Amino acid sequence: MTDEQAAKLPPFDEAKFNASKNTLVQQSRKLHEQIDAMNTRRGLVLSNVDSCVEQKSEVDLNLEQFWTEVKDLQAHILTRITQIHASKKSLQYLDDELKFLEHSTFNDTFELSWDGNLASINGFRLGKLPTIPVSRQEINSAFGCIAHMLEVIAAHLRYEFKHCKPICRGSFSKVRVFKTSSSNESDFELFLHGKSDIPKQFDHAIVCLLTCLRELESKLPAPYQYKVSVSNATVGGYSAKLTGNDDVLWSKCLKYLMINLKQLASLMKE
Repeated sequence: MTDEQAAKLPPFDEAKFNASKNTLVQQSRKLHEQIDAMNTRRGLVLSNVDSCVEQKSEVDLNLEQFWTEVKDLQAHILTRITQIHASKKSLQYLDDELKFLEHSTFNDTFELSWDGNLASINGFRLGKLPTIPVSRQEINSAFGCIAHMLEVIAAHLRYEFKHCKPICRGSFSKVRVFKTSSSNESDFELFLHGKSDIPKQFDHAIVCLLTCLRELESKLPAPYQYKVSVSNATVGGYSAKLTGNDDVLWSKCLKYLMINLKQLASLMKE
């Protein structure tokens, strides 16, 4: 710069210079304070980042353990499902075997047949004809087998009789009539005594036996019913009571009773 140019410059104002200097110093100090504050905040942020990184690592580890446990649980569930399916198949097989054994045992236990108008169960004849006398003891045994058969079928079907039920006691079986609002519980003998007259309760026991038979008819698969109709005291229109009855007609009634029992025995296959 030449002397001429220097001479044209305004005179130096020291006060103004110092004021500007002080202003710049104050601004510089504020900037340094702001930089220090930002560095402090940066340190806190970096510390939080480090903490987040550690937490992320821990979360990643926990997540890995979680999915490992999930896979193990899925494998366990799959194993259990396989075992359940296998158990169901085993139970079904055992159930089929049990039904087969029940049916086979039932057929071996109760053999029903008839020849002409004379029926028999397990070799015991049920009824009597003028030309074929049958002892009362044999008739009692046949009725005892029928009582036993009805008990077995009801137990197999898990059926509880509502009005009366057979009480199996061999050739001295009975039929129990349940208590009602108008009468007490009572047992009726399903057997004949020696050569004495026919007791009225024997006829009543047979009628109650028909009631049991009619109750079990409801368990036959729809729309099937007994092949021979059963009413309060008749089978196929023939009276089941022995008192005052014709031997041939009574035997025919018992034969029809046996036919229905044969049909009822088919439920043991279910």
